[in-house]
Amino acid sequence: MLKVRLNCSCCCGCNGGVSIRRKALAEESLALGQDDIRSYEAVNVTFYNPSTTVCETTDVVTEEGELIAKEVCRDEYKLPRHPYYALDNEALDTLSYGEPLAAQILAERISAAEPEAALKLLLHAAATSEKYGPLTFAAHRTFRLYDPIREINQEDVAMHIALIDVALAMGADPNTVSALKVPDGFVPDKARVQKLVAELKASIAQTQIAVTGSSSLKERFDV
Repeated sequence: MLKVRLNCSCCCGCNGGVSIRRKALAEESLALGQDDIRSYEAVNVTFYNPSTTVCETTDVVTEEGELIAKEVCRDEYKLPRHPYYALDNEALDTLSYGEPLAAQILAERISAAEPEAALKLLLHAAATSEKYGPLTFAAHRTFRLYDPIREINQEDVAMHIALIDVALAMGADPNTVSALKVPDGFVPDKARVQKLVAELKASIAQTQIAVTGSSSLKERFDV
């Protein structure tokens, strides 16, 4: 059985392969509108690229030898994806210092197993691009509170809220960007959240200065 779900998330890439992407994007732009595309790309290190999730039910054999039906899903994108998506983790790590897109792709891959390393990459991407998209990605992917990619704890809840607070400080629209309701069983530690916010702002500002020489985020955050 084949099922298709539309995704709202958009991602592609930057720099290399842009001419191919721009050509493919031209037709899509007529329907969406250039303003919407520019708005998306102004705050994200990924390019607009709508996708659909295609799911198929296939028969698989369990370790016990039992034949069961399992749903297998994959994302299909309307536009060509950036060549960085084809790179291995080692190559992405090499590029991540100066390429925010490479940093975010690698972070997405390791979020479940290495959340702290993924967070560092996403903070770096936000700092070097001066875009808050990597922070909201971290909040709703690496530290998402519902349907989590790993078992969450109280610190994850505090980090989720703190990341959203910093994204708002970087200019995110509070009407579209907000922290999720804390799941039952967790109580937000306001003092811990405030401490994390201060630490995140300081880290992002310092990284921007070290990598790009700009102090715009230091001035914005007043740190």
